[in-house]
Amino acid sequence: MKIYKIIILVVLLLSSFLFGKFYKPKAQKYAITVIEINGVIVSSHNIIKQIHAAVREKDNKAIILRINSPGGAVGPTQEIFYEVKRIDDMYTSSNGKKGKPIYTSINTMAASGGYYIASATRRIYASRGVLTGSIGVMLKFNDLSGLFNLASVKHSSIVSGKYKDIGSIHREMTSDEKDMLHGLAYRMHQEFINDILSKRKDKIKGDINELAQGQLFTGLSAYDSGLVDKNLGLWAAGREIHTELKLKTPFGFYFQKNKNTMSLRFLFNKAKIMIQYYRSLISETTLTE
Repeated sequence: MKIYKIIILVVLLLSSFLFGKFYKPKAQKYAITVIEINGVIVSSHNIIKQIHAAVREKDNKAIILRINSPGGAVGPTQEIFYEVKRIDDMYTSSNGKKGKPIYTSINTMAASGGYYIASATRRIYASRGVLTGSIGVMLKFNDLSGLFNLASVKHSSIVSGKYKDIGSIHREMTSDEKDMLHGLAYRMHQEFINDILSKRKDKIKGDINELAQGQLFTGLSAYDSGLVDKNLGLWAAGREIHTELKLKTPFGFYFQKNKNTMSLRFLFNKAKIMIQYYRSLISETTLTE
């Protein structure tokens, strides 16, 4: 009986491994892929990975980034921006033979870094009541020196350069440090503006510097300023894209998921079912013995 159980266990593990290795998801039914970008942007890896997967998919003809984000770190935001722009520009320059057309649909908010990413796409859709914009850079530091003095806490730092402990909570910033950070924020802000203009120069209405003072816009006011292209929600935008690209498949969305996560989920569910099945077999065998 012990040998029998060992054989069953080996078969179970081998079957689960082979299922995870050779399982191929069904071809997607719809030709427009939606990739969701939610929350604070702290990493670019998973988002770019999903975009690349959508580009490789033969049945996919267009990508919509569904953004609901207040922004985040500059580095990963720029990585996503440049990769989205590269893929969308490739589609245009190759007359549709390479890349994929990429669009944006704003969910609730696409502010700061969220709008940064959106501006890389060929068209931005936003319902009239969403929030967007916040084109700017913010560097925040806390000075807790008064609190430390009140608690009689003393702090010492040994640094190799005069800016090495800039932003320390143990002391007030010097004027030189503030000037240096102002210059840093200004350069990052100009990069933000220049990247927006690289895709939307002919669409912006008015002075971009006036629109890029960190203020928020509703979808309606963003449309009036040329920051978004149309006041349409996701489904209306999708129907417009479907008609514009003359897609032959029925209209609908394929919501892209992280394939590694999906594979593990499929594997886990399959293994759970098989475990239950083999347990029933073992129970029946034990009863018959």
